[in-house]
Amino acid sequence: MNPKYIKYWIGLTLVLCVILGIKSFFIDPVKLDSPEKKEIVEQMQVIIDEQYDHSIFTTGIVKVRIIEVKADGPDNFKGHYRKYLLGIFPIGDTYFSSKEDMEGL
Repeated sequence: MNPKYIKYWIGLTLVLCVILGIKSFFIDPVKLDSPEKKEIVEQMQVIIDEQYDHSIFTTGIVKVRIIEVKADGPDNFKGHYRKYLLGIFPIGDTYFSSKEDMEGL
């Protein structure tokens, strides 16, 4: 393969990784535009911290970010969070409902 093409593909890969990083850090996380959302995010963060307490999560190799939350009744909420490898590469989505979580107890 021509070295010119290798440089092209390496450059393209780096540009795409930067774009993915910008998306992962700035576009994906939930926007806290109301006190209700902030309260739901705090509740969800407690649940996520309890569920993902392995060293792979505490060291930052895999990060968990809350993507979306919404109220589902007076005491219930729904949420969506995503796991990221090295904080950039998405590796899994999870949809959460406090109603379903409470039924499992």
